[in-house]
Amino acid sequence: MATPSLSLKLSHSLKTCVHILRGQALRRKDKDLQEDADNFEKLLESEWSHCVSHRSLNSLSASKFNKVKLLSLADELDKLRKFVLVKVSSSVKLLEEQPELQA
Repeated sequence: MATPSLSLKLSHSLKTCVHILRGQALRRKDKDLQEDADNFEKLLESEWSHCVSHRSLNSLSASKFNKVKLLSLADELDKLRKFVLVKVSSSVKLLEEQPELQA
């Protein structure tokens, strides 16, 4: 699916349209239109999630899982360099204070 999130957004928009249609039916006191809106909403709920949304969610999940996450290599190397410098300087300082530790 090219744009899996589109079907999820479309489902939300269709539900909004059903709510608007039901409101119009209630204002007009049109029982047939209200029943059609209710039936469409039930159909949307029962079949959309199984036929469309399920595949979209699986596709989104797979693309998220397979997405390569690049680490900020420059930042990581800089942190490593600083850590090593601190360890080296503290080790040198320790050896200068306690020469008996030298092999």
